[in-house]
Amino acid sequence: MRLSALIWFIAIAFVSMYALARPPGIRHFKEPVKAPELAIADANNNIHNIEDYRGQILVLNFWATWCVPCRKEMPALKKAWNRLQDEGIPLLGIATKDEPDAVLEYIKKNNLEFPIPMDPDGSVASDWAVMAVPTAYVVNHEGRIAIRIIGGKDWDKPELVDSIIKLKQAIDAKVVKANP
Repeated sequence: MRLSALIWFIAIAFVSMYALARPPGIRHFKEPVKAPELAIADANNNIHNIEDYRGQILVLNFWATWCVPCRKEMPALKKAWNRLQDEGIPLLGIATKDEPDAVLEYIKKNNLEFPIPMDPDGSVASDWAVMAVPTAYVVNHEGRIAIRIIGGKDWDKPELVDSIIKLKQAIDAKVVKANP
């Protein structure tokens, strides 16, 4: 009896440690980390390469049609994209570990207009250390991850999109200050 209780205790401890290693939520990196490579085609066969976005803020959202929190946040993400687009901030919704036909049907049914690159085998998500979907990254103008967002979020809440816009504004202000 004691041995089985000890085994359960150890198992629960390991699961808890794993869950705490990457808790859901928003993490702003004090020291942004270099973003992994990215070269991926969207539903229109346009190739999106991380280097093409150098000098800009870029939002990457890893999601899947089979993911309930992903589907739940998608209408708000669509609205957030409109706001981000007005600020000149691109958004890529990377469909990962999903069937391309299901993704195309979802795009059409939900009238998604932002680019949706496809990662059917999950290799890009793996390169980006995505443990669960949805996971989003905000990459700064230097190609470094400034913010990581794990779990479904309400993209309608102004704090989330505002923090991304403020990052862009801070970078824009530094550029202007450096080049009067």
